[in-house]
Amino acid sequence: MNRLQTRVLLAMVLLLLGLLLGFAGFSYWSLQRGLAPYVAQIELGRLEYLESQLRREYAKEQSWSGLSAERWNALTRFGAQAAIPVAPPSDESKPRGATIGPLRTPDLRPIERHPLHERLGLLDAKGQLIAGVAPQAASATNPLFDGKHQLIGTLTLGPPADLKNQIDSAFLKEHLVFLAIAAGLGLVVAGALSWWLSRRWIRPIEALSKGAHAFAQGQLDYRIAAEGSDELGQLARRFNHMAAQLHEAQAQQNEWLTQVAHELRTPLAAVRAEIEAIQDGIRQFDANTAERLHRQIMRLTQLVADMRATIPTTLAVQAPQDAPALQLTAPRAASAMALDLRALVAEAVDAVQMRFVQAQIALPPAATLAHSLPAAWVHGNAAQLHQVLGNIFENNLRYTDAPGTVAISASVHDAAAAGSPRQRWVELHIDDSAPGVAPADQPRIFERFYRVEASRSRASGGSGLGLAICKSIVQAHGGQLRASASALGGLRMTVILPLIDPTP
Repeated sequence: MNRLQTRVLLAMVLLLLGLLLGFAGFSYWSLQRGLAPYVAQIELGRLEYLESQLRREYAKEQSWSGLSAERWNALTRFGAQAAIPVAPPSDESKPRGATIGPLRTPDLRPIERHPLHERLGLLDAKGQLIAGVAPQAASATNPLFDGKHQLIGTLTLGPPADLKNQIDSAFLKEHLVFLAIAAGLGLVVAGALSWWLSRRWIRPIEALSKGAHAFAQGQLDYRIAAEGSDELGQLARRFNHMAAQLHEAQAQQNEWLTQVAHELRTPLAAVRAEIEAIQDGIRQFDANTAERLHRQIMRLTQLVADMRATIPTTLAVQAPQDAPALQLTAPRAASAMALDLRALVAEAVDAVQMRFVQAQIALPPAATLAHSLPAAWVHGNAAQLHQVLGNIFENNLRYTDAPGTVAISASVHDAAAAGSPRQRWVELHIDDSAPGVAPADQPRIFERFYRVEASRSRASGGSGLGLAICKSIVQAHGGQLRASASALGGLRMTVILPLIDPTP
């Protein structure tokens, strides 16, 4: 058992022990406090003879006016004169010291140290004291009804002043022993339950600690067992999810380094071959050689520039699929300005219109788009957004089978979430016809150097950085770039950008 589990177990046991002792003490105090009223209620329930006499007294005049103090004392102290004679007991059953008489009743004092006449009281139907002692807060009560079941009064009996005889002490002692046994058994059960709970709570924490230590040692494939559906189980599953993401990130980083090395190897090998040929005297350094070297150097320069362009300049929060425009913010670069998205799209389409005609792929005319698309003003860099549209159209040309179709549409959205500022955004959709991209590959087409077909060369498939650059540019503008299946049978590219008010 580790130190944390020991501390948790000890804390829970002490807490439960305190609760049990408090409960036992409160129970004993409550019993002592409630025993006297309980005894008074039992005594009052046995005074049936007194109740019947009081009813007769009330029935004489239909009121308590005939009940004098002497009559009350006679009824409560000595039993008074009964209307029904009592037969004398036989010699064998006559108790010692009892007075035999036709009109005498038994003494109503069952406990001499708690005389009834000092605790009895009689109230009328309105609660006013008629005779005897005024009731206390803990007095026992017994309502009196006449023959018509009408309330005529209430008989009260105060609790005994003390209960210190042997019977009372034995009862309290027996109850205290019972409380002690119950508290001991409860403590044993609570201790076992505390041990089980502390072990169950600490075990996932120990697993998380081992997982963190394994991560620190570089074991990113380490996973912990997720048990239950409570908070600890959810924490374990989230830990495993984080571990899987880190492991995937490491794999992507290794793949990225491999791809960068592969992409750089070709131009560097060409430059090396040219230089070695010159050193070996196979070739002379002339204008053609210089041109070939310059071409390879420019290829390397462009590749490095493309790789740098894939690094986002600002971090944008990815919104969920059902709320694509949450937390969008416009860029604040010095070169950014208010741009008409319709004019930007029309310009980009006009630049590639002839190439689409040659490739037998239908593309809406620029003039039509300038009128069919909704008015949408965005804040950004015109050259960078034009590059995004150009790269998307380049992919349409490269990967759409002829004869094919490319459709362009846009929609403007406006939302105001509770407690959040108003948000407005535009979604520009560019759809192409077959072939499409498998759903599993759609999120990955924005990765650097990723190609849906691994066999594609740089000549046919490009460097694999175009869409990664597009995503970085759109994110830098506070937007998002997504890929999904198109209704035309190919791929839909969705550019989401925040809207601005074009008026100054």
